[in-house]
Amino acid sequence: MHDTPGTTYPSAFIVAGAAHAEALRRRLSHDANVVVFCESESLAALRAILARPPKVLALDASVVRTARGALLVSRLKEQAVDVRVLINGPDSLPLILSQPDAPLHTVSQPIEDGCGTRGARRFPMTNKEVVIDGERSELVNLSVTGAQVVLPARLQPRQSIRFVLIDGSAEVRFRAQVAWSSIELLASAVRYRVGLSFTDPDKKILEVFCNRHGQA
Repeated sequence: MHDTPGTTYPSAFIVAGAAHAEALRRRLSHDANVVVFCESESLAALRAILARPPKVLALDASVVRTARGALLVSRLKEQAVDVRVLINGPDSLPLILSQPDAPLHTVSQPIEDGCGTRGARRFPMTNKEVVIDGERSELVNLSVTGAQVVLPARLQPRQSIRFVLIDGSAEVRFRAQVAWSSIELLASAVRYRVGLSFTDPDKKILEVFCNRHGQA
């Protein structure tokens, strides 16, 4: 394939589920640097990506859990592509729909190892707080191997932290390491969404907490 002088190519592709693809196309129609594919077009997306790899590929959260999503990720392991997952807001819609002008890296997060084959079930949490290095934080989801939290303090990947799980009047302490971290720009504040991996966790305690408080 030969480049035409003056031709520009997309720097980011998004692969979204059928429920979000059209809305994302409308929201991003002004941005020539981003191309949106529907999950049903994943093979066409793969051909386009391999022909001219973008800097970023962002997958809708629903696509990550599918065989098509796993295929995309596995084929890109040897490519210099930053593969990410779109972050959903409280309404379960991708944040990029409500923040169309936000940089893609602020409304997405690095994809976790084992995409599509996660070994431990993640339980979504509602109105649950944890304490991260002394800072009260929102618990987004929890498993026996890790957690996702939202907090005002910035954490760096591979940083070791103290994680305190609050269950009524009881507190359970763990050590954890930051797997990934992304910034979220709100109307009046900045916060950070962070993925944590527990270090030698007590899986029985975590399993009980997940089953008691997790959302189906």
